[in-house]
Amino acid sequence: MFDVIKKLCNPLLAVFLIGASLSFLISCAGAKESSAPGPESAKVSATEEIKLKFNGTNALNFVYEQLALGPRTSKDGKQTALRDRLSSKLKALGFTVEIQPLKGASGMGAGVDFYNVIAAMPCPQNAKVRMFGAHYDTIPIAPNDPDASKRMTPIAGANDGASGVAVLMELARVIAERKNSLKHSIKLIFFDGEDFYTGTDNMFYGSRHYAAGLGAEEKSKIEYFILADMVGDSDLNIYQEINSLRKFPQLTAKLFSAADALGLKGFHAKPGHQIFDDHIPFIEAGIPAAVIIDFDYPYWHTISDTGDRVSADSLAQCGKLFEYMIFEN
Repeated sequence: MFDVIKKLCNPLLAVFLIGASLSFLISCAGAKESSAPGPESAKVSATEEIKLKFNGTNALNFVYEQLALGPRTSKDGKQTALRDRLSSKLKALGFTVEIQPLKGASGMGAGVDFYNVIAAMPCPQNAKVRMFGAHYDTIPIAPNDPDASKRMTPIAGANDGASGVAVLMELARVIAERKNSLKHSIKLIFFDGEDFYTGTDNMFYGSRHYAAGLGAEEKSKIEYFILADMVGDSDLNIYQEINSLRKFPQLTAKLFSAADALGLKGFHAKPGHQIFDDHIPFIEAGIPAAVIIDFDYPYWHTISDTGDRVSADSLAQCGKLFEYMIFEN
C-alpha cells in the first residue's frame, strides 16, 4: 500500500501517518507445494456441493518465497527478481505471459522503470474476461512504524504485497488444473509501482498505465476486475469497500454473497473503509471493479509486516472466493 490517503477515508489521518524508511531482515521457511485440499476455511451451505482446490498452505509457502527475496522495491529495481519468478512460474502452468514495461511519468517515480506482469488463460468458447489483480512491489520505507528510528527501513511486505500475489499464484495453479472447466477467459495481473512511496502522486503506476492503455473493444470484453490486497492477516476481517460499493454495487454484492455461500468467516457484508488502490483506475475507466482488502491490519507499513502475521487459512478464504467466482458463479 502507499499511504493512508489511498487506504483510509480520513485524509487528515493520512498526513499524520506518513513517515519514512530503509533496511530489514527476514527469516523464512520454504515448503513443498501440494495440490491436496488446504485448511477448511470455506464451509459450503447445505444446498450446495462445491469442491474447491485452492490450497492455503501452497499460498503461504509462496508468501515466504517472496520474503526470501528481500524487499521488492521498484525505486532500485529490486522487484525484478520477483517479476521474473512470476513470469517463469506462470508460463510453466500454461499461461500466456506478457511483461509490460512502463516508465513513471510523474511524481517521485518519474523516469523509473516499472513492469506489470500479465498472465492470460483464454477460453475458446468465450472471449469475455474475468480479471484478478495484486501488486507485487513493496514500499521502501516504514512510515507507520511505532519506532521512529525504523521508519526509513524497507518493509518485508508479507501481507502488504506478498499475500495478494500468493493468492493469485495459487489461483493460477488451480486454473491450470481446472482449465477444461473454464467458461470464460481469465487474466491475472501483477502490478508494479503501487507502493512506490507515500502520496497520491507516487502510487498506482502500473495499474494506471494498464487501465489507460485499454481500448474500447478490450474494455467491452472485461466482465469485471477484482483486486486482492492485504488478504493474509491471521485475524481476517474484510468489509465492503466504499468506492467499489458506490460505483459497482452489484459486483460487490455478488462477491459477498459468494463469501456467505462458502461460509467464509473473515468476510462481513457491510461497508468498511473508503480505499484508494489499484482498482480505482479500472473504476475510472468504467470497468466494474472491486477490492478485497483487510485494512484493519495493525502492522501496515511497519517493519512488523512479517510472515508470522499471515495465515494459510486467511489466504485460503480469499483464494477459494476467487476460485468460486471463476468456476461456480
